[in-house]
Amino acid sequence: METERSQDERRERRRRRRRRGGGLLALGLLALGLLLVGWHRVATSDAFCSSCHEMQAATAASVRSVHADVPCLACHTGPGLAGSLRYLPGLAREAVASFTPWDAARGILAARPCSACHTDLAATPELAAAHGTGAACASCHGDVSHPPFRLAGFARPVQPVEGESPHPRLYVQTHGGDAVSDAASCTTCHEPDFCETCHLRERYPHPEGWVSLHGTVQREQGIGACEGCHPQTFCAGCHGTEIPHDARWLGEHWRALQDAGSQSCLLCHPRRDCTTCHAEHQVHREQDLYAR
Repeated sequence: METERSQDERRERRRRRRRRGGGLLALGLLALGLLLVGWHRVATSDAFCSSCHEMQAATAASVRSVHADVPCLACHTGPGLAGSLRYLPGLAREAVASFTPWDAARGILAARPCSACHTDLAATPELAAAHGTGAACASCHGDVSHPPFRLAGFARPVQPVEGESPHPRLYVQTHGGDAVSDAASCTTCHEPDFCETCHLRERYPHPEGWVSLHGTVQREQGIGACEGCHPQTFCAGCHGTEIPHDARWLGEHWRALQDAGSQSCLLCHPRRDCTTCHAEHQVHREQDLYAR
């Protein structure tokens, strides 16, 4: 009996040790998970990157770019937690460079190729043709990561860069105004379909009757297709409001309708867009939504 009792006690002690070990392991994994999530949130924040004086200009420029919502490390080491962890050796090298005379941080944040994230560059025949030339992305898209800062009163460059191009610097980002005001000037040097290399699937300048057709194309291709040439304020000339609408538009659109009437809405929206919502909320039963 004594032997059996001793064996039972030993088994109970082992079970307790296993439970304690399992609990400690779970707590350790939880702590590690919280540590990793915390590190990822810190490492991918603009405040973390701009905490180094050398990076403040680059961080400020990235906020003005089309990739403003993309963390810095997503382009330099990779997206997600894996990219944040890959940066740790680089962070150690930066610390060495900061506190010693050794130049240990050279080349640690080289940009990854655009195709590392943009994996759909051959998703359609048009995209494949446009991206199969081997040209640098910036030659068509301009500086999409750290664009130059433009102060109020900024005068865009107008003189060509000697030995590089007949166009001035940054022209790929500013040529829309010239193309809109004098499209024929482009075909002096370029073939008529040259624009389609970047502006896929649409004729430039637009064909006759484009005003009545552009709403459908804009919905299919997104506002970015228009912003290649036109600022967002361009749409307001006809629509009487900012296009695309901001997040508060639905709750305040009645204000614009008081001034502009409903006809500007019908340029893009079918009437069922209005009637579906208004019928659901049982308003305007006696009102003609299309009176003006």
